[in-house]
Amino acid sequence: MQPPDPLEHLLVVLRERDIPLSRDDVQWAFDAPNSKEAVVEWVKEYLGADTLLSKDELELYALRKPAASLDSVGLTDYSYNKLKRNGTVRAIHASNDLTTVRHFTESDIRSALDTLKASTSAIEKQTRILRSQQKGLLSYGKDLDDVESRRKHDSEQRRRKYALEKQHVQMAVSRIIWV
Repeated sequence: MQPPDPLEHLLVVLRERDIPLSRDDVQWAFDAPNSKEAVVEWVKEYLGADTLLSKDELELYALRKPAASLDSVGLTDYSYNKLKRNGTVRAIHASNDLTTVRHFTESDIRSALDTLKASTSAIEKQTRILRSQQKGLLSYGKDLDDVESRRKHDSEQRRRKYALEKQHVQMAVSRIIWV
């Protein structure tokens, strides 16, 4: 799957967030040679799912902020009033009743600490096992190196012995021929 065209991706994001900018309003930034690369990088880096607020997240964020800061999150008075008119603001306020949320009790905290201690213990045990395996593998590698070294040494000794025996045979043959 090909990554979306940065210009098209920007236009989709603008439309999804009811930002009244058209292709003509932003096309120049993608056409200008001195800004094209920077704009494309910016779109790729900042207009992804991991960096953009969804509409719901933006609405929740806007409700937590004073009205004076609505412009700083891109929520204009028009958008806020639109949310208020369609009942979204009331629904969000109604769904955020914190009196129904149970507070942490001491037993909850103790249970969480016990779980944390148990997982820490398991991780430490696994670490010890892995270190032991690492030592074993290093020892095995050293043993393999020693075996290889001995094999090369034995091979070299056999080659020398063979060369010396060959030399003795050649000398014996030459004595027999000259006699």
